[in-house]
This record gives sequence, C-alpha cells and structure tokens, in this order.
Amino acid sequence: MRHRRHITSIGAALVLALVLCVAAAYASARATGSELARDPVVASWIDSVNRSKLEPAVDDLSGETSPLIGGSPFTILTRSSLSGTPADMAEQYVYEHLLSYGLTSVGYQSFASDGVAYRNVVGEIAGTRHPNEIVIVGPHLDSTSGALSATLAPGADDNASGVAAALYMAKVFAHQQFDRTIRFVFFDGEEVGYQGSNYYADKAKAAGETVVAMLAPDMLAYNAGSGVLGLHTREPGVVGEPADQAIAQLVIDVASTYSVTGVKPTLFADGKSKGDHASFWQVGYPAILVVQDFDQFDPRWHTPEDTVSHFVWPYYVGAAKVLLGTVACEAGLVTATPTPTPTPTPTSTPPSLTLKASPQSVKVGMKVALKGTVSAYQSPDTTVVLYRKSGASLTDLKHMTISNAGAFKTTVKATKAGKWTFVASYRAGTATYLSKRVTVNVRR
Repeated sequence: MRHRRHITSIGAALVLALVLCVAAAYASARATGSELARDPVVASWIDSVNRSKLEPAVDDLSGETSPLIGGSPFTILTRSSLSGTPADMAEQYVYEHLLSYGLTSVGYQSFASDGVAYRNVVGEIAGTRHPNEIVIVGPHLDSTSGALSATLAPGADDNASGVAAALYMAKVFAHQQFDRTIRFVFFDGEEVGYQGSNYYADKAKAAGETVVAMLAPDMLAYNAGSGVLGLHTREPGVVGEPADQAIAQLVIDVASTYSVTGVKPTLFADGKSKGDHASFWQVGYPAILVVQDFDQFDPRWHTPEDTVSHFVWPYYVGAAKVLLGTVACEAGLVTATPTPTPTPTPTSTPPSLTLKASPQSVKVGMKVALKGTVSAYQSPDTTVVLYRKSGASLTDLKHMTISNAGAFKTTVKATKAGKWTFVASYRAGTATYLSKRVTVNVRR
C-alpha cells in the first residue's frame, strides 16, 4: 500500500447521475434493513476458506518457500516492480496458477511508464447473462521495503495477503457460472505511484467497459484486537459515493448473513485514496478499498519484517471469507458445478519460448546475434518482441510476427561497455504470455 493524494470530484453527465441515483436507492435499501438471502452454495465456499487454503500462496510469494515457476524452483525475496527477475517470477507465478485453475483470457497486460516496464496479470470468468457487466477483484502484487526493495521486500501482509485471497477465490469460482463477468487483475507498480491500476482503469474506460464494482483487497492479515475491516468509499456528496457504499454494504451484509467471525466490516465514507481503488474513482467507476484497521496498522508495513509469522490468522481468514462471499453475491451465482481437479503442472499450458545470444562476450562496436524459437498459442497474430533491458528500463528493439511455431532472429550493435540484457516477450493478441532473457558482456 502506498500513500496518494486526495481525489477531487468532477461534475457528472446526466446519464451518470441517473445511474448513481439508482445506486443510491440500492444502498439506501440495504442500509434500512433489506436482508441478503443465504445461498447454501456460497455458504459452502465461505466455509471452505481456512489457513491451509491461504498460507501456501502467501509463503510462496513472500520468500518462505521456493515454488516451481516455469518448471524450476525460485525463491521470491521481493516483488518490487524495480527488482527485475523477482518481479517477473512473481507475475509468472500468478499467471501459471490462474491458468491451472482454468480461467479464461489469462495473460499479461504489459506497458511502460517513464522508461520502466510493468506487467499486470489478468484472468477472468465470463458472465453468462450479463457478460459486459464486470466485477473486478484487484489486489496489487508488488511489494516494497524502502531502500532494500530491490533485494528483500517479502510483503507478506502488504500485499501477499490480498493476492492469496484472490487466488483462492479464483480457484473456487473457476468452473462456476455467474450472471456477471468476474475479472481478477493483479496490479503491478502500486508502490511506485499506482502504475498498474492507473493504466488498467484508463484503458478500461477508453474501451467503454462497464465496471459495476471494483474491490481492492490490500493488507488483510494484521489486527491488534478491534476486528475492524475497513471498507473505504468516496465521501458523502461526491459523485459515485452511493455506488461505492452499495458495494461496502454488501460486504457488511455478507458478514452478517453468513455469520463470518474474526472481522467487523466497517464502512468509512472518507475518500481515503491510499490504494488502487482510487484509480477507478478517477475514471468514474464504483470501487472500494478493503483494508485492515488504519487505527491499528501493521507496524512492520514496508519493512523486511513484513512476514507471515506476524499474521493474525482468524482476522485474515475472516477477511478472505467476506471478500469471497461479496464477489460471489455481486456477480450473481447462476449454477454451481463440481470443481474439477486443477491441472497438475501449470507450466504445461503456456507456449515455449527460447532466446540465445551469440557471442555472449563482445567488444564495443561488434554485433550480437539474437535468435530463438517460439510455439504458437492458438492465435493468428503471435508476436515476439525483443527489448534491451537496462536497470528497470526497456528499450524496444524489434517486433516479429510469427505465423506458426518457428524461429526468429535479429542482430544488435553493442555501442557501450557493460552488461547488456536482452528480453524476448511472446505475445498473442493483446496479452503477453511468456518472457525469456539473456545477458551479454560488452567490453571495451
């Protein structure tokens, strides 16, 4: 979680005002005692959430264990957007798990800002009756610990807790049918200026997408006794606040209807803009921040001590339960089907990609030959993009369209001494599915 400036409201058009009036009536109805019907299927999902379902992903993402990523063990000691390989591995971990659960449209949303490369990870469950109405679950994936971010930022509470809760939800929901589309977006760059959510929300708005609710779970695993789970909306009187409040009230209703213990979901109509939810406010979408009690904030926030050993498990499990129940109710369960056994090897589905450099040590002024192979991902517009990476910056070198599985190659002139890292990214349509990198030593 990162601190950000307060957002100023702007007058809305007549159509938007009408939508908000409807939302206000909905929120008012909830606030005056409308009851949420208890669904036995949703109840069983909520009951299934426990420590054993959440802790493995938290451990994997915060360096406690070394999960298989791309078929090889890797320890994620930091997920900082500026860390290079560790950030890439954390993103690939989420990507591979979403694929293994059976979600559709799984991919990376890659972009650059101020010369820095970022990747959001996206997967969805398409709605059956109102697929154009989208419910977004948006935890941020990156972590920070100040000066040590590039090497050690476990970020267990901030925000492996939100990511693990969303991953378990995706696994439970993957083969179910809902009225609305549920889209999981794991944002990059939250700790360095909300880069991922700003980019995503702007693109969604420009595409005319109808986001009916966005929930940003951020820091769910620490509490000093109050039990308060903060639900932060825009301030009263601000355009969009009634729609935010309707989402928050649903969280409160879910906790009550399904007798969730460990947390006390509490509405704060305070315009708190410390989170990715505010990127959605900026473009007019309804959104809330779901976060621990700001009056009992985790003292290990943004330090190397933010580890799973400090989790308050009854609180975290309760937060994950109400989050899951809220999204299920917001999306509208149509039918429930038995969840199939997940794909045993997540890495078997993604395409193959290789990249080699020759020679691997050259003098300034010489050329480096880059070549590799790629297998198509059932798409007519498969592309390999080559970059040169310097620190956290990427320089676009060449785009190559691959019609089917085949080879690609190009040459690059080494213009200065140092370590040159080249990255090949595999794209199909608008998603980036896999990246490979190779390093060349350029000497004087």
